[in-house]
Amino acid sequence: HWRLFGKRLELCAAMGIDVLVVACDVHGPLSETDLERVQMSLVHAAEHAAQAGVKLALELQATASLGSNLQTIAMLVAEAAHPNLGICLDVFQY
Repeated sequence: HWRLFGKRLELCAAMGIDVLVVACDVHGPLSETDLERVQMSLVHAAEHAAQAGVKLALELQATASLGSNLQTIAMLVAEAAHPNLGICLDVFQY
């Protein structure tokens, strides 16, 4: 799936798209290892995005076990601590 993600980032860069919205559709139940994997994946994705000159905006998903509210999304973004990862505030979610 990383190869497909890379192709999407290349497409964004080629079309001048600065921000790609990424859904936080993590479903559980989740173990501590799963949470660590999510965090590592977010950092990895942000690093790939930075190489393509694109930023990622993590979007809430109401049905997700993780990432279904603003507090959780904010925590995930803060823990990733990467300048190419932010939050998508979709007014439809509110």
